Amino acid sequence: MYKKINIFLNNKINCTTKKYALIIGLNPSKGARSPTLWNKVYKNLKINCKMYPVDISKKNLPKFIKEIKKDKNFVGSAVTMPYKEVIIRYIDEVHLSVKKIKSINTIVKKNNKLIGYNTDYLACKKTLTKFKRRKKILILGAGGVGKSAILSAAEVFKKAKIFIYNRNYRKLLKFSSNLKNNNIKILKNFNMISKMTGVDMVVNATSVGFDLWQKNKKGYFNLNIFSPIGVSKRLNIVKYKNYSNFFKKNIEIFKKNAFSTFEFFNKNKKCDVFDIIYYPAETPLIKISNQFSNKVFNGLDMNLDQAVLGFSIVNNIKNKNLIKKLMLKK
Repeated sequence: MYKKINIFLNNKINCTTKKYALIIGLNPSKGARSPTLWNKVYKNLKINCKMYPVDISKKNLPKFIKEIKKDKNFVGSAVTMPYKEVIIRYIDEVHLSVKKIKSINTIVKKNNKLIGYNTDYLACKKTLTKFKRRKKILILGAGGVGKSAILSAAEVFKKAKIFIYNRNYRKLLKFSSNLKNNNIKILKNFNMISKMTGVDMVVNATSVGFDLWQKNKKGYFNLNIFSPIGVSKRLNIVKYKNYSNFFKKNIEIFKKNAFSTFEFFNKNKKCDVFDIIYYPAETPLIKISNQFSNKVFNGLDMNLDQAVLGFSIVNNIKNKNLIKKLMLKK
């Protein structure tokens, strides 16, 4: 059956096990950790199953979901950007963890139905508890993982003022209004970030800094050289995936971006950082923040925690400590 789903993919899978799991996204074959983590557990527990990354376009997503739902050998899936929100419309049922966030990162096949879960929220909350009490938090992004960050930050730091910026202002306004939390403030435009003072924590829940080539009608671009705090400008697109060429064409934007980020931390010297990105482990945001000796976490721990929870749900294995131990096994 897996051969049928290959026609919808930008990469091809060759299933060598009786059962299989997937990680669904635009480009998870380029750096996603879940297949490595999940497959360690499958191997050590001698479960005849394997996880495969599948790169799929938004256009092919509906037909693809329809095919895996019919396949008796498909057990479940992780879901990564940019489909955590859009995939909800193709799922039969959603767990309580999804209803408030409206975002799915885990799918379970059960009784010929696809059931959506969200493990980002609990994993994000666990990382945030590692920081001391915060008074003024800036959260960048309100997509699938961004909404998890907003909800968990509001719960961990109950008295903190939380300022949020998202490219889609109306979408963020709708989400935040449903939370009915007076401590949450919406930044209407990007320039408001540079004027902020007294910020003691930044959470990056955008894809800015993630090493991933993306494509539009004009060509390719990669956000891994930028910080989400710096100057927001339209990038110069390149025809081919070439780091050197892309950097040269965007050198002035890069300089302004780095300078603006440095200035932000210079005005907010006691500002800690949680960058949810895990690839690369040290993003431009983290590199600049480190110059001010701030407390910094990347997304590696959160990614591991949500992988443990996702594996537990999909494979119905309750011993999360064992799962985590096997995932960390070298």
